Amino acid sequence: MDIQIIETKVSVPTVMVDGYLLHSKYNPIREAKQFAESMYIPHTIHVLYGNGLGYIVQALLEQFQFDEKLIVIEPFLEVKEKLERVIYVEKNNLDNLDKALAVFANSTQEITFKPSLNYDKLDSNIYLGCLRTIRNRVYGNKVSINTIVKTANVWYENYINNIKFAIEDTSVGKLFGKYDCPVVVAAGGPSLTKQLPLVKNFRNRIMLISAGSTINSLLAEGIIPDYVVNIDGGKHNVEHYHMLSRNPKIKYIYSLNATYEIRKNTSNESYYFTTNRKVIDKSLLDLIGEIEEIDGGSSVATFCLSLATKLTTGPIAMIGQDLAYTNNVTHAENNKGKRQIELNKTVKIEGYYGQEVFTDASLISMKNDFELMIKLGLSKKHVMYNCTEGGAKINGISQLPFATFCEKHVQNQQEFIDFENRNNEEYDYDLFQQYIQKQLVLVKQTESLIQGSLLTLKKDFHKGFFEKNTIQKLEKSEKKIKESLSMLNLTYLVDKILIIINHDFPEKVKETKAEAFTRVYNQNEFLYTELISNLKYIKDILTTIEI
Repeated sequence: MDIQIIETKVSVPTVMVDGYLLHSKYNPIREAKQFAESMYIPHTIHVLYGNGLGYIVQALLEQFQFDEKLIVIEPFLEVKEKLERVIYVEKNNLDNLDKALAVFANSTQEITFKPSLNYDKLDSNIYLGCLRTIRNRVYGNKVSINTIVKTANVWYENYINNIKFAIEDTSVGKLFGKYDCPVVVAAGGPSLTKQLPLVKNFRNRIMLISAGSTINSLLAEGIIPDYVVNIDGGKHNVEHYHMLSRNPKIKYIYSLNATYEIRKNTSNESYYFTTNRKVIDKSLLDLIGEIEEIDGGSSVATFCLSLATKLTTGPIAMIGQDLAYTNNVTHAENNKGKRQIELNKTVKIEGYYGQEVFTDASLISMKNDFELMIKLGLSKKHVMYNCTEGGAKINGISQLPFATFCEKHVQNQQEFIDFENRNNEEYDYDLFQQYIQKQLVLVKQTESLIQGSLLTLKKDFHKGFFEKNTIQKLEKSEKKIKESLSMLNLTYLVDKILIIINHDFPEKVKETKAEAFTRVYNQNEFLYTELISNLKYIKDILTTIEI
């Protein structure tokens, strides 16, 4: 690139790249201030495309009021002076933009993105690539937020009910490192159908893992998987597993937040795990023993892939992982979720073969999860391929025809023979009953604490300010409430409430004392009211649980 440093009339330099000025040639400082004022949106993650000579970065930091995060993408120039408060993604590291967004950006925050002057004109391909990455992350964040808000209560109900089964079952960690065979992870995308003849042909030489409802597409072709994995907490999910108990050879692996009725209705050998270690307290560990946390994302297939890397040292193939609406349908044949889609509700992304394919926000979120897992090192110790041969391209993982995978890694393998690892230890269910009773006592104590805080809060409503004594009482009570909530494993429910609070009660720029009082009062009243409502819901669950 032709890079020229040019002096301006205000004695600070500007820069020109390939004939494009990246700052004003008259007053770069004033221009940067105006740019920052127009870009700044309180409480959002700011992503600036183009560092230039750093004027806009400095101006943005001066605008920030609430410790917002700033990610700066610099695709062309060397960043000579880096500021501690800024996350830089430079030209030799552009592939890590999504990693930076995932690691440094809270998924419940909105993202503000803007290119610096003329940066989008220097190389439109790089710019559009970064834009797509940010768009995909925005879609993923929205899916994450919606999932937490809509399903937190159901997750808790499943979690507390699944504990009863977990004490009978085995932690999935008992399977780690037990195999050195090739593994095929079958997801339910439309492209799965064409791969099933090969799966059937080589079935006795592979470990086959079914991602959730894919089990029905496999069984319809007479293919019995070794394991089926479930993380879905929705009640509708039960109908996808009605064939599980009719095939006792299939082993069931479930998240503690998965629909508990599925485990209730099957006597198949079963293994459990958690998707979030934060929800597991010491008293639960004492009850069920060890538990493994499995990394994944918004789809069961991400957890299947993560599990596969822990179960085997052998090569891994993914099939049916379309992440797009191949042939305008959602799923493979014989999947109960299969339906036609409306193209006007989709967007286009790069496909497996380089063409454009139709997808949507939820599938893009899943694609993000796969790509981030791979960037964070999931595939470093494994030979791993995307053998879907259709759908969206998953960046960072090698593509290989499934037939080639079978020829290279499967056809010379010995017959795969699984082993039984059922937990045969007898369990004293009185301990489970005692655990539930202790949870009920904690719920009542916590509800009483919060009711007291709500009454304390309301005493100052008409004063327009908080008395010193009120603040001290609320702070003292808050410590006890936090401790009680942590022992009740309410992470998801509390996260749901905090997401709503952050969205509905943001602090204003240059907020007056009266506005600050109203905001803090409303925040806390909403928090206490919602917590009380959720505790009543939990009390109903605990008092009606089958023991």
